[in-house]
Parts: sequence; C-alpha cells; structure tokens
Amino acid sequence: MKPIIVFQGDVFETEFQFERLRKFFLDYFKVQELEEVNITELRRIIVISAGENKIIKFRSYQVEGSLNEYELDKFSLTEIGPSLNLSVRNIHLASAELYKLSTRQPKELMQKKVKNIEKNLLGEKRGRIHMAKQNLKAVALKKYKKILGKKRFPNKKSNDETKEE
Repeated sequence: MKPIIVFQGDVFETEFQFERLRKFFLDYFKVQELEEVNITELRRIIVISAGENKIIKFRSYQVEGSLNEYELDKFSLTEIGPSLNLSVRNIHLASAELYKLSTRQPKELMQKKVKNIEKNLLGEKRGRIHMAKQNLKAVALKKYKKILGKKRFPNKKSNDETKEE
C-alpha cells in the first residue's frame, strides 16, 4: 500500500528551494510521479501544502468507504499519522555541480532493454523473431533441372554395372 503524495500550492513549481524540497519528499517516500491513478486501489493519501507565508503543512489521510469511478461521493478521508506544520527558516543548498553529481545514476543500475526478449514467471528467456511471409512458389532455385535430373541414389550400383563385374 504505497501512499499517494499530493503537493498543493504554486510554490512547489515556481521557487527553486521548494522544488528541491518536493524532490526530497518524493525520494524519501520512494514514490514515482504519476499523471493518472486508479482510484479503486487508493487507500492512503499524503497531502503537502505550502502557501505564500512559507509554512508547509504535512497531513496524512486514510480513505474510508468504497471507491468506484461512478460513486465518488461515498468515501471519506480520516486524518491519521503525523500532522506537521513546518516553517522554512534557514536554507543551505548545495552548489549546482554538487547537486548534479549527487543525482547521477550509475550505469550498472541502468539496464539496457533488449528488444524482443522477454522473461516469463519462471525466469526463462523467450525471444521473438519477426520474418516476412515467404512465397515458396516464387523462389528461384539455381540449376533446378539438374537437381531433378540426377539419379536419386548415385552411390548404389545399378543392375547393369553389377552384371558386368
């Protein structure tokens, strides 16, 4: 049950300090940024809101009731967990070079995807080959008549040769 984090306020997109703070919260909770969410699986919501007065409100909610796409009026949010009011006072951010160095991903962690190869549940590799459909009637065989005209079993001696010996 991973929570969904909602950031309220334009400050998280306009000010550089709050943008880094938003990235910190996403890294701390290890949540991916998503555009769409399946609301039927939604159980916990973390709301982080900030206004012009530089106070950050951190609230955690649990969804109670049934969630359907058609009946959104039948659920409620109950506040659970920590409720924090944070104020931004003293900010010491790293330089741009040090920040870029700290966010770099090592090459060993980034796996290159191999096309047309999949793994099933048992861990077996399965590959897919794409070929154009072949027309066997239009295939031009070299020396086609010579192949058909040869004796089928050249190593066997014919009856005439055996009589001569």
